[in-house]
Amino acid sequence: VLAEATWNLDIGVGAWHHSEKGNGVYATFDHKLDDLVEAFTRIGLSPRGIKTYVDAGVRIGPGPLRPDDFISVGLAFAQLDTGDQTLIEATYEAQIGWLTLQPALQLMMLRERTVGIMAARMTVVF
Repeated sequence: VLAEATWNLDIGVGAWHHSEKGNGVYATFDHKLDDLVEAFTRIGLSPRGIKTYVDAGVRIGPGPLRPDDFISVGLAFAQLDTGDQTLIEATYEAQIGWLTLQPALQLMMLRERTVGIMAARMTVVF
C-alpha cells in the first residue's frame, strides 16, 4: 500500500506499508530549472528492508522534434539489510499517442559486483 500527497507539484510526502518489509516514509522535491530542464530528488526511510534511499537527477525535454518526449539521468543510493547499492540510470520517455515507451539503461554497483541492466517500461492510457 502506498499513499502520497503533493503541494504545488514540487514537494511531496508519502508513506508505504509492505506486508514483509514493514513501513516507510519518503519525501520528494521537483523543481523546474529552465524551460527544458527539471531537477528531482527523493529521500526515503524505513526501519527494515530499505533502511535509507536517496535519489536525484535531471529530466530534459521536451525537444523541438518530439515535443512530448523526455530524457532523464539519475543517481540512486540504497542502504539495504543485505548491503548498500548505488544505481546510475538513463532513460528516454517516448510518448506515442496513448502509448508511452520508456527504455532504460542502468548500472547497479553492489559491494561484490557491478551489473549492467537494460529495461523497458510501457504505459497504456485509455
